[in-house]
Amino acid sequence: MNAILTNLVRSANRLTPHGVKLSDFMSRDSYRGMFRLWLFDAGSVCFLLTSLFGFGIAVLSLYNDKTSSIGLMLSMSVVSSCMSVLWQLNRLVGAETSFLIPGYQRNVVVQSIVILLSIMIFALGFAVIFAPQTLASVLIAVLISLAFLWGCLHWNKGFQFSILLFIGMPFFDQMTLNLPWWMLVIPLVMLLEFVRVKLGQLTWHHDARATYLSGMEMGWFWLPSMKQHNLLDKLNRYLHPASFFVGPLLAMALVMVTVLGLLIFIPSTLFEWHLPIQLIVGQLLLMMCCLVHWSRVQRWRGVETLFMLPGFSGLVGLQQAFFKASARLISLSILSMLLVCLAGLVFGQPLSLPFIAHLLLCVLWSGLFALGLGALSRNISQMSAIMLVMIIHSLFVSFSFKALQAQQDMDGWLMADFLLTVVGVWLFIWSKDRLWRKGVIEL
Repeated sequence: MNAILTNLVRSANRLTPHGVKLSDFMSRDSYRGMFRLWLFDAGSVCFLLTSLFGFGIAVLSLYNDKTSSIGLMLSMSVVSSCMSVLWQLNRLVGAETSFLIPGYQRNVVVQSIVILLSIMIFALGFAVIFAPQTLASVLIAVLISLAFLWGCLHWNKGFQFSILLFIGMPFFDQMTLNLPWWMLVIPLVMLLEFVRVKLGQLTWHHDARATYLSGMEMGWFWLPSMKQHNLLDKLNRYLHPASFFVGPLLAMALVMVTVLGLLIFIPSTLFEWHLPIQLIVGQLLLMMCCLVHWSRVQRWRGVETLFMLPGFSGLVGLQQAFFKASARLISLSILSMLLVCLAGLVFGQPLSLPFIAHLLLCVLWSGLFALGLGALSRNISQMSAIMLVMIIHSLFVSFSFKALQAQQDMDGWLMADFLLTVVGVWLFIWSKDRLWRKGVIEL
């Protein structure tokens, strides 16, 4: 009897009590407000733009006969679309008043399914037609994305681990070296059914709103809590005031990214995985630079508290202190990459000195661009555009790794690094006086 009553209560609390029917997908009403819902939310539009950009790069790679990178780009599109859908679903199950809008809950579920399936089908179709050798890696991306979606629908806080999917994308090809694509069809069908059932059982959850707001403020970057250490405390003070809005997470992330990059060399060498560790570390370091201004824009009310702290001589002093702290963050990022490159040499990676210089310059110009453009940003929409810097950095370093494997000359890459660094330094210095130029009250 208790089980029956519990099921009745749960069904009454479901966001879509009668489920989603096939006729809902055919109804024009189900797509009302779709443009406003998906493209005016900072979280979903960031992931959707990344997904579309991945398709664009895949088409460009096909045009230039570089099919080896198509699998990575299609995987990025699939994973990003899954994150966008999860973002909207977290927002839906965290809103207590969503039931007041007729059809809103059903519309969000229908639109989420349409967007997710459309991108997955398009990615698989593109792989089948133009790059059959990448089909298995794209299928792995679909499976992992669906499994992550299903897990996060059970546990809302799991969304905070979404960064692991983006870090793992370069490894999808390694996972499918000796795996035929047809072996993944049955798990795919099973996961689609699991997700379908779970979407019909969505209910309001008190943790979902906290996850949504935390993601907005911290840019979906998460690390486990650690006890404050003297080293972390000194590092946090060294990065102040750039670390003010992020908090101790910035210093903690710097240490953990460096340690993680060094430790990955052990299994990579033992199992001969040949992982692009420098690419992963570079992306994480760039993400931390982006996080400085993302959290600043999200927590803009805290600027007044920062301004009232002792140690700044007015607004000009605050601007200069923030500029110097940002420069120190870039210096520490370069040091982190240098340690990872030296560890690569110790573990037998075939890294030449020009290539190491190229990797260090990539960290330099990407950090300069991220912090310079971030200082110019006044809202989340402008900050979302900085995602392009991460994508360009990822592609730039990925193609340079392939040039290293082909034993090509690095002079062209170093010349491009030098030009980008010059532009980045100019942008970084020029943006210093434009941060809070209208005062700390106005962005």
